[in-house]
Amino acid sequence: MLTGLRGATVIVRPSGELDMSTAAYFHTRLRHAMAFNTPPRVVVDAEDLAFCDSSGLSVLVAALREIEAAGGRFVLSGLNARLLRILKITGLDRKLQVYRTVDEAAAHLAATP
Repeated sequence: MLTGLRGATVIVRPSGELDMSTAAYFHTRLRHAMAFNTPPRVVVDAEDLAFCDSSGLSVLVAALREIEAAGGRFVLSGLNARLLRILKITGLDRKLQVYRTVDEAAAHLAATP
């Protein structure tokens, strides 16, 4: 899992599978990303994410709540068709903003207060 910066936005790039065995580690990485700036601005770039189960979705929702509670912004980018479908089926597409690319996501966060 890689983490990088685009200006004041932290980019977290999980890869492989986000499931019960990796969700706790992913959540820890997201908490580190949240602590980098105040208010936090975090993009999860899922381009290299092959699989995400309910544990992974729970971490994304928890991160969204924590970041919004801190006055920050949290978005996703680079989702494959399967993950987009899961978000639609679960209704999470109405809660989680999704951008096609990490550049679009980071630009949006940089442009919004």
